[in-house]
This record gives sequence, C-alpha cells and structure tokens, in this order.
Amino acid sequence: MQVSRPGALAECRGDIWLLLATYLNLRLGVLHPEEGEEPVDHASSFSKDQALLVLSWVESGRKFRDVLASPLQPSALLRAGAAIHTYCQDPSGRTAGAVGVALWTKFFVSGFQAASALAREWMDACTGSTEAGLQQLGVVHMSFVRVCTYQDQQSRTQRAALSGALSKALRDAPNVASFLWQWISLATGSLGALHVRRCLRELVKKECSPLAWLVALCFELCRAQALTNYRTPDASFTLPNFRNHVRHILEQAVESVAHRRCPLLWRLYIELEVPALHCSQREPLP
Repeated sequence: MQVSRPGALAECRGDIWLLLATYLNLRLGVLHPEEGEEPVDHASSFSKDQALLVLSWVESGRKFRDVLASPLQPSALLRAGAAIHTYCQDPSGRTAGAVGVALWTKFFVSGFQAASALAREWMDACTGSTEAGLQQLGVVHMSFVRVCTYQDQQSRTQRAALSGALSKALRDAPNVASFLWQWISLATGSLGALHVRRCLRELVKKECSPLAWLVALCFELCRAQALTNYRTPDASFTLPNFRNHVRHILEQAVESVAHRRCPLLWRLYIELEVPALHCSQREPLP
C-alpha cells in the first residue's frame, strides 16, 4: 500500500533513520499532529504488529517489502532494538530520525511509560544553552509529542500526558509553531480559552515572540467563529465587540514587537483599521 504526503520524503534527504521514522509517523497519523487531520491511510488500519514489523527491518539485510509481507521474527526485532539503542548511546547520534525510531521502538515494545522515561532521560542530557543542545532538545520533544499524540488517539485517558508533554515542550522551545498550534487545539470551553489566553499572554511578555502573537490572534479568530456558529440570538457576544478585542490584541502586538521582526502584524492591523476608517468617513448619498 502506498502512503504519501507532499514533501514528506523530500525532507529525508537520504537519512535512513528519518525515512523510517517518517514512514511510521505517516502510517500512525502523527506526522503533523498540530493539524489534527486524518492521514491518507487511517491510523486504525495500522496495527501494533505492523509497526513492529516495520521496526524489525532495521539491520535485517532484507528488502523492506519482504519484511512487511512476512511474519514478525522476535530475533529480528531484538536485533533492531539493540542497533538503535547503540546508535543513540552517543548524543551526536540522536538525530531527528534516530530519536523517532528509538522512541517508537520503546513505545511498542515496552509501553508508554518506558518511552516517557527514555524521552525524559534524553531531555535531561540536553544541558546548557548551546544552539546544538537546544536543537537536540527540540528534536526529542517533537518525537515524544508524536508518541503522546498517538497514545491519545488510542485512549483519551492519556490526554493529560499529551497536554503535559506540550506544556514542557513550550517551556523549552517556546518558538516552535507546531507545539503552539497543537497545544491550543486541546483547549475546550470557556475555561480552556481563559487558560490559553493567560498562558499566551505570559509567553509574549517573556519572549516578545511574533509567532506567539500570531497564534494568539488566530486562536481568537477561531474562538469567534465557534461563538458565531453556536451563540443564541440573545448572547452578549457580538461581532463589533470582537472587532475591538482583536484590535486591542493587535495594538499590544505592534507595540511590543519590532516592525522588522514581523511586518505581518502591522499589515494585519492596517487591514483591520482601513475598512473601519472608510466606513466612518463615508457620507450618505444625496
């Protein structure tokens, strides 16, 4: 069965670990978890046994399609697990693909708690504030969030684990768009919206991040759309009030973010104000 997504394979650039991790992420429906979309091949049709078959291909010396068409060999899975463990022993070997394969192997062989412990161990090892350390920390967070997302899809009782993983990822890597998008997608109801607003406000104050402001704006637009679709005729929320709310957020954004860092914020503010300016200056026809 062919499974594809535009641009997914091109990003692998001959990295066999990344190619294998990307294949698993595609089949499990978590390549881009922040989008919240079903994969081409539904995740429910790709079982744990099939995932183990994919992982057992490592160091097998066999063709990939032959491994998938044959029964699972425990010895091959043990050999594959030992190979990826050895490869990741050296911190320099913990690339995006290798970390992804290693965490999936630990998850499917030993369970979620074992994968969580391994991810925490590697996160703790990313000490210091060097660019390489921060990049590797982001790699571990991304792979672990995918594992948590898959676990959440299979059992909603693990929603706390996914929320916790995203919160920690945002503390360590606050400017990663996918973490922000997926984190706000978990918010439900008025209390969830208040929590998101509070956290985003703290984030923009701490980081002065244009990305956080843009996510905050998109979150408010999505909330407004939901309220517009479901509000009753006598609801106190109105679109003019929402326009003022968005204007207030944009004013805060353009005051705190340098224009050279995010001209898009200024453009959004201008496009919001120009129609209102034309309406206020429009004179009635004689």
